[in-house]
Amino acid sequence: MVGKIKEGKTFGGCIAYNLDREKAQILYAEGVRIDDSKTITHDFNAQRKMNPNLSKAVGHMILSWSEKDRRLLNPETMLKDALEYLDRMHIRDTQRLIVLHTDRAHPHLHIVYNRVNNQGKTIGNSNLWKRNLQVTQAITNERGYHPAIGKTNVNRGRLKGRDKIKYEIYDAVKSALKTADDWDSLKNQLRYRGIGIQFKTRRGSEEIQGVSFSKKGVLLKGSQVDRSFSYSKLDRALSGNTQQFQIPDHRNALSGSINKSQGSQHPTVEIKNNNQIEQVNKVDFGLLKILMDPSVNIQPDIDDEFMKQKRKQRKLKRKL
Repeated sequence: MVGKIKEGKTFGGCIAYNLDREKAQILYAEGVRIDDSKTITHDFNAQRKMNPNLSKAVGHMILSWSEKDRRLLNPETMLKDALEYLDRMHIRDTQRLIVLHTDRAHPHLHIVYNRVNNQGKTIGNSNLWKRNLQVTQAITNERGYHPAIGKTNVNRGRLKGRDKIKYEIYDAVKSALKTADDWDSLKNQLRYRGIGIQFKTRRGSEEIQGVSFSKKGVLLKGSQVDRSFSYSKLDRALSGNTQQFQIPDHRNALSGSINKSQGSQHPTVEIKNNNQIEQVNKVDFGLLKILMDPSVNIQPDIDDEFMKQKRKQRKLKRKL
């Protein structure tokens, strides 16, 4: 079981999306009449007027189950899970509408609620996304459901509009992160796929606080594409790639040290990155390849002073 959270400004569009389709069934309604879409929209808007300063009064959640759990599910059990979910999410004492959709392979339903509660107060969204993850995981474990389907199993062919672009960005960033080791590399790879990157900086400074991706006129924050695509998490991933890649570049210094193994006839070669030594701008990769080849027999250097002493001793013996 997995939950997806959205917030919007207009109830009309949200209600139309959820009800104006063939395979839609209202399972539950609280505080609204369900004569038709127009009546439902009217009732939601009437309550939101109690708090006119709240621009995004539309709460919209999608609960989805794995297709593998279909035998365990029916409208009654899904509704029970949805009401349990709403209670744990603290979405109560307000207008709520739960609609079942059967147009996808996996079972899912939509929840519409008014963020203006019955007393005219705002239902907060602080830590809502974190709580959503905790609650869905808890219900999944308690009911014995399969884990969340995840983005990798989403049917891309059924996606349209903004959702389609979001998954195109998700797939492109995931692919680029396999090889990109800095932001410039990530930018270049995404640019060839028609995706741009924009950074958000702290006001009055150049400190980067966030990242967004754009494609075909659609701009999405990194965390909107995926929770792992926030600026801080992507930056850590890129830094990890830099440390993982073995071939150094102009940003890394290379030092070689030859350490003689105890009881070994030949020395072993150890290549290290050392940030405290002077940076090396150019690396002879042919030589590096030879050094890193374990089959190459590398003889140790011979101390020049030692050889000088040997020559002096031989000359003294000849004179005597």
